[in-house]
Formats: sequence, structure tokens, C-alpha cells
Amino acid sequence: MSLGIVRGDVWTVTLDRPERANALSAELVEALHGVLDEAASARPEALVLRGNDRHFAAGFDLGGSPRRPMPRWRCASCGSGCCSSG
Repeated sequence: MSLGIVRGDVWTVTLDRPERANALSAELVEALHGVLDEAASARPEALVLRGNDRHFAAGFDLGGSPRRPMPRWRCASCGSGCCSSG
């Protein structure tokens, strides 16, 4: 599992888990959150999210480790699970 990242004015983030059709695991979601947090600070002109191989993403990897729960999505505006700031 990895994220390929090309930085500059336009960031390209590649989901690189072709053996699982780029399905999102807890680890991949955490890594993606880290990249998005970094992008929020760096403020690139654009961020392109793509999948490696034939698939963009098959969704969440339901066959992932039961020991690690899937992280909750958080709002970029207020940092909670649901935006009430607007």
C-alpha cells in the first residue's frame, strides 16, 4: 500500500494498491488525510487524485484488518465529522 505524490503547483496523488483494486484501507485513508492536511497548508493550484492500474478505487476494503477501525472523515472547515460552521 502506498500513495505516490508529485508536488508542485499541481499535486498528483496516486492510490497505489492495484492488488486490491485500490480499495481504501484504514492505513490508506490515514495517509490520504495526511496528504490533504499538507495540501491545505501548501495550497497547491490543484490536487489530482488518481488510481494506479485499471481502477480508481473499489471503495472501502471490507476485508481489512478488524483490529483497526476505519478512521472517521472530518470536515476541512471545522475539523468535526459534520460542518456546522457555515
